[in-house]
Amino acid sequence: MKNQTCYLKIVAVCSVLFLTAVLAEDGGDEQGANCVRPEQVPAVPDGRRSTESEMKDAMVAVRDFLAANAQYRACVIALVDKSTESASENTIKAARRLIEESLETEELLGELFNQQVRIYKSINPDD
Repeated sequence: MKNQTCYLKIVAVCSVLFLTAVLAEDGGDEQGANCVRPEQVPAVPDGRRSTESEMKDAMVAVRDFLAANAQYRACVIALVDKSTESASENTIKAARRLIEESLETEELLGELFNQQVRIYKSINPDD
């Protein structure tokens, strides 16, 4: 679980840096790279050891992260749409890759959190 969380954090930071570099290389407005991908992937509590309160707090954090991640994707899409005529094929491919990574991060986080919720519920069926 710790390795997955580290991977998600690395992908988030690298994606922001990559988008800025690609736009600058393409002659695009680096200011346009204000698409901020959420860097802090929420910690997913261990369902075997967590309290109900910890699980609920994690659920809120995961939902907030997913909403911020969706905003990031919308920003990248808008940025590409805005510069489609001047953007190189590589820039467009890079933006697609960032969007795919964003979706992959959501899927991994959702899968990890749901797995821990199932474990928690199996141990605490009355909660």
